[in-house]
Amino acid sequence: MLGDRGSVRISKNLYAPTGEAQLIFPDMPLDGDSAYGQWEPFQPITISMRRWREGSASLEDFYVVFRGFLRSVGRNESIDGQGKPQRFVTVVAHDAGCLFLVERLHPWITFQNRGIPTKDGASTFLNEYLVGTELVSKAHPAGDFLWEVATITTDSMMTAAGYEFQKKFFVKRGTIIPATALSQEGPVWSLLDRYADRPWNEFFVREGEDNPELVFRPAPWFDMDGNPLPDFDDDVNADLRFFEIPMSNVVALNAHRDDAEMVNHVWVVPPQGAAIGYASSVANGMGVVNAETRAKYGDRIQIEETHLLPSQLSVMNNREAEQNEAQEGVKGWAEERQKWLIQAGEQTHNFERGSLTVKGYASYRVGDYFRLKRSAKSESLWWSAYVTQVVHDFQPFNRFLCTLHYIRSDQWVRRKNVQGAYWVERQRGIDVA
Repeated sequence: MLGDRGSVRISKNLYAPTGEAQLIFPDMPLDGDSAYGQWEPFQPITISMRRWREGSASLEDFYVVFRGFLRSVGRNESIDGQGKPQRFVTVVAHDAGCLFLVERLHPWITFQNRGIPTKDGASTFLNEYLVGTELVSKAHPAGDFLWEVATITTDSMMTAAGYEFQKKFFVKRGTIIPATALSQEGPVWSLLDRYADRPWNEFFVREGEDNPELVFRPAPWFDMDGNPLPDFDDDVNADLRFFEIPMSNVVALNAHRDDAEMVNHVWVVPPQGAAIGYASSVANGMGVVNAETRAKYGDRIQIEETHLLPSQLSVMNNREAEQNEAQEGVKGWAEERQKWLIQAGEQTHNFERGSLTVKGYASYRVGDYFRLKRSAKSESLWWSAYVTQVVHDFQPFNRFLCTLHYIRSDQWVRRKNVQGAYWVERQRGIDVA
């Protein structure tokens, strides 16, 4: 169907609400109509891939690399320079994360509860579930609240497509008081992203074997010494994939470091009510990191806002004693968030980021780690990085490539510890996959 001039390009970014697939193929007769006439917006679409070589067993099974909704279909017709007609169909689809952009929150409708066509809508959900009930002032575990918002507001569309979100939630700390969400306006994604509490946590959609997976987990990062950051526990580790890539598979490698990654002071904007106590902690020097870099690089301040509250907080009320206790709890929570940033930011300017283009493998996905076997003769230059974006690029009879965009690579540090690294990294051996 793709022909020799068609192509498939699939892109998924860990920090974007939705992934995208683009298919280009020649228009052709199909069931009494053209191929263009068989597609319609918002119909479900699934794309599976695998690498295969002529005359040998498949190197991998089929993997679902995309599952979502067709968003647009177009047909382009033209005459080329030799007078031959050209007809191509272009299909653009988004994964299930697009539903969080389609469904929107409208505070005016939420409070007035008028003019809403369906009770499954996001605004009606907030109104019926929160407004006027005891739930509005109770602290909910962050995972419970985000799961209910994400699934209830998209249930009708997911059901119509034959999909069902699979829950992959690993965040065990942090609560939300729904009253703070009632003024949220815009796509449902804006509410989910706000209370996912980045950069401490991650919230994204990825493809499972049978259905889309909704992932909410602590950021699975390591510091410069290889120690996991707080909340990166065994459950999170089990959710990750660590895959090795031989240098023989690499088509292109682009790595860089710059002073934009430098930080020597971190500041957490805490939830309302804890600012004064937290400010006194910061004034005592708690937020300093990479102190020796101040003279050379100047003040490099990282400011992050936390929207979650400590897990021990149960209800919002006006009793002075409980208010004071809650304020101390939130202050401690902000200080913990600050310590996380300090550990994450330690020598962060020595981490590399960049992109790696390799032979296409459908199993590569965002939110995993790869280890590049840079020198086949020595492991001293093998380095690791965290994948934040994956792009699959396929054209029949031409190419199947995969580009991995990454952060927090330890390549530069490893090179500094190897004498003659320039020559060592060029040592080749038999290592083909």
